[in-house]
Amino acid sequence: MIFEVDYDNSADWSEKADGTGYSLELANPTDNSNDFQNWYACLLPGGTPGDELEISVVLLESGLVRIRFSALPRNSYTLRYTVNVASGQWIHLQQKEFVNEPVELDFIDTLSGNVKHRFYSVSIP
Repeated sequence: MIFEVDYDNSADWSEKADGTGYSLELANPTDNSNDFQNWYACLLPGGTPGDELEISVVLLESGLVRIRFSALPRNSYTLRYTVNVASGQWIHLQQKEFVNEPVELDFIDTLSGNVKHRFYSVSIP
């Protein structure tokens, strides 16, 4: 989508996006794109491409794996897995719906006894 937006240095727009490296992101594409309230400054400098998740994967006990990361607001997250990265086939495991504020999110995967390894992918759908 491409939007044409009129914005300026007025107090209505986020000061973070005024030359400090934070981009403006549209909150809802179906709402008025010229309304400053429909825009927010990204949490990290560099915009959405700058969002990075630090993910920890921990074997809690036999057959139980926890995938934990700090979730950024205004996003939903999907966990997928594969047993063969080269295959390109990822299986949907779980989804965490829209989060309103930064939180620690946990996905718990229950493995059957014959699973030797899994590769995980966390994405914003």
